[in-house]
Amino acid sequence: MKESRDEVMGNDVKSMLNAISGTYTILLIDKLFPMRKKTSDMEDIYSALAALAEIGRVMEAMQMIRGLFGIAGEETLA
Repeated sequence: MKESRDEVMGNDVKSMLNAISGTYTILLIDKLFPMRKKTSDMEDIYSALAALAEIGRVMEAMQMIRGLFGIAGEETLA
């Protein structure tokens, strides 16, 4: 089945967003969780973000992510 132009463009945007978010995630993790930190801390943050997203509290999840970047001393785009 041939994909429509909109579907192809949508896939391109998703791929680009995944690449950008992956790059920012690596920077954030490196700053917040150096080798001596427990991975359970990272799992707790992930669980909190996932729970917020699951109940539709996306803006609160984004505020939490911006706060984490601030704590890490990194700037965000928004």
